Amino acid sequence: MLNLADKQNRQALSKKVKELFDKTQSLPGVQDITEEEIAEEIEAYRREDLKEKWAKGFQEVEEMELTASEISEKD
Repeated sequence: MLNLADKQNRQALSKKVKELFDKTQSLPGVQDITEEEIAEEIEAYRREDLKEKWAKGFQEVEEMELTASEISEKD
């Protein structure tokens, strides 16, 4: 019984997702987006993500340096 209910729930969810995709694709301007524009957006996102990772890494290094200097001050 659970498997049947689970399968029906998945089918209903799948139908809702497809309807949402169809509605999204019918919005004005959505069809005007080119593959090139999508690729540019993805690349910009990746560059920004990389910047954030580098910034976090630099921050961690600075925190380690502070900790090391605090330790040497105690010696």
